Amino acid sequence: MINTQALIGGGSPGGPGVAGMADLALVEELNKALTSGYGTDAASFTGGRALQPESLENYLITTTFEFKNEFILWGMLKKSRTPSVVDMWNERSDHGGSRYGAAVGETSNPNNSVSTLARKTANVKYLRVHREISHVMTVVDSIPDAIAEEEESGTLSLLRTAEKLFYVGNSTIIPQEYDGLDTLVGANSSNVIDVYRDTDGDGGPLTKKLLANAGQIIRQVGYGRASALLHSTLDQIDLDMLQDTKERTIVPISKEGEGVIIGAPAAGINLISGVVKFHSNVFIEPGAAAPAAATPGSGVPITPTLVSAVADSTGSQFTGAFAAKNYYYKVTAVNAYGESAATSATNVATVASGEQVTVRVTTADATTTGFNVYRSKGGAASGADCRFMKSYAYGDGDDNLVDTNADLPGTTRAYMLNTLPQYRAIDWRQLLPLIKFPLAITAPAYPFLLMLYGYMRVTKPKQHVLFKNIVPTGHDFAPV
Repeated sequence: MINTQALIGGGSPGGPGVAGMADLALVEELNKALTSGYGTDAASFTGGRALQPESLENYLITTTFEFKNEFILWGMLKKSRTPSVVDMWNERSDHGGSRYGAAVGETSNPNNSVSTLARKTANVKYLRVHREISHVMTVVDSIPDAIAEEEESGTLSLLRTAEKLFYVGNSTIIPQEYDGLDTLVGANSSNVIDVYRDTDGDGGPLTKKLLANAGQIIRQVGYGRASALLHSTLDQIDLDMLQDTKERTIVPISKEGEGVIIGAPAAGINLISGVVKFHSNVFIEPGAAAPAAATPGSGVPITPTLVSAVADSTGSQFTGAFAAKNYYYKVTAVNAYGESAATSATNVATVASGEQVTVRVTTADATTTGFNVYRSKGGAASGADCRFMKSYAYGDGDDNLVDTNADLPGTTRAYMLNTLPQYRAIDWRQLLPLIKFPLAITAPAYPFLLMLYGYMRVTKPKQHVLFKNIVPTGHDFAPV
């Protein structure tokens, strides 16, 4: 035990002290004293560090999305049950007749007219997440309940997949997916607004005139009412700037003495069809950079071979600022299990005005169901920065992927929708609600599935508008 009296008075323990001095023996004894220290590897703790209990907050800190209100469209869609894996409904696209023929003479009969009817079908798709908790984890003192935490985490993972497929799902590229808005609304060109090229745009961001045009399409052409705009978080700054400079706004002030709160984020816009609310969505993402590594896990396709990228026949949108420039391309293979690493970049020397680019890709991997094409900005010095441009369906393993410049790399998309339930323009049809399905125990662990069976049904595609090729203000990538 250290002689504290000797330390105070100086000198060696038990002996006469000299003020302010300590002999060698006392210094050695001091060196043996326990110190608190730092370190996080419990097996390497020594001295006083080994005697300290670990300080671990009794809460699991989640560093990714963790709240169900992030799944915006999932929360908007009305849920209804389908009794079959093949869902059917009847569609009336026209009531028949016109302004002519109904106004007749006193004793005349009108011409016969009939409404236009069609039978529509869609297939239920199956979303599943597999989780497993070891038996040991259920008996040790863990911070949260292990099974409950994995159920929560798995549920969020499943809802993330469902939400992302609402936008980019494409059963032609990955047959196990249900079709999303890019496919269902994008199939009708009159309901697609090319933000970058539209004459009512500013060459990139969303504008008030473009939003008004979309509302007009939904009201006049589709006979619906726009109610929501779902967009990337990158687009919010441009939406905030839509407010007229001379428009009067109530400046929000908190409690007296706390000052003025700067900024009034735009929450919606009043259009011909009514108020359209803005919803920034973290799952609507700009075209990502080409992946250097494949998706983790088994079953992912191997990287294809990018044989060539050649500018050839005319009829494309490589015009104006996009013409007479070189472009770099990268390609990945995709299937239901994930995406391969990207190929090395291949350069197209110069694309003349109106020419298209044919990207030839080969693969011997029979599990491939589609390809993702990534492209650099026009006139890039290298292929280091290629962003997602478009997905293509797998053909026969020797495929020519044609780039007409209709879809620009690295851009975002937005969706103006009619989600009002009385219109029944879009909903979620489910064969099975989200449930937990325990699996057979074949090891000292508790395996289970979280399952959701259904699909997003768009019964009135003309009551929705897709904005594509958006380049938000301040975005870190420009297509040209």
